[in-house]
Amino acid sequence: MNYIYYSLYLIYTKVLFVQKDYPPIINITGILALITTFLVITILNYAGICVYNWERTVYFLSYAVLSLMFYWIYYRYYLKVEKRLIEKIETKSKPIKVIIVASSIAFIAIVVFLWEKITC
Repeated sequence: MNYIYYSLYLIYTKVLFVQKDYPPIINITGILALITTFLVITILNYAGICVYNWERTVYFLSYAVLSLMFYWIYYRYYLKVEKRLIEKIETKSKPIKVIIVASSIAFIAIVVFLWEKITC
């Protein structure tokens, strides 16, 4: 998750320049929470626990509660370690950083692909 955080940090600070308006940790931890929620619900669906067959209200409520829970956990964690994490990865060579970013984006794409394909 640290490499995904770094990749999203680069996107939000180098491409979108959100740091001018507010800290990028807000968006990054939100995306990490959604990715984790996607993974949890996909694993539940794959295991045969059909989340989609629940009542719609319960489904959306459970999805929102899971997302908020993961957001709170990630926000508290990365608030403490963000600076050290970015400094540590910045010291790596350029090819390693390119591999980190490419593999993180590929992982996010795979999670989204699985989210769409594995349904009950």
